[in-house]
Amino acid sequence: HLKNGESILSSKTLKTYEEMLPSNLFFRSHQSYLINLMHIQSFDKKSNMISVSNTIQLPVSLRKKTELNKILKKGIS
Repeated sequence: HLKNGESILSSKTLKTYEEMLPSNLFFRSHQSYLINLMHIQSFDKKSNMISVSNTIQLPVSLRKKTELNKILKKGIS
């Protein structure tokens, strides 16, 4: 999903995009989601949900929660 609400369908796997995009700007929060870190508005640690700039709520897997916390504390570079 794009910031303007548009969706793009691709036949490539999310792993393909994860490998192409810079890891300091994109985070794989869940099996089905690759998030641009610059668009995170908030992270609710209790519900494991990320709010992004277009008000969509996206899940964070339990395995990725600690990694996301470290990234957010360190700051995005």
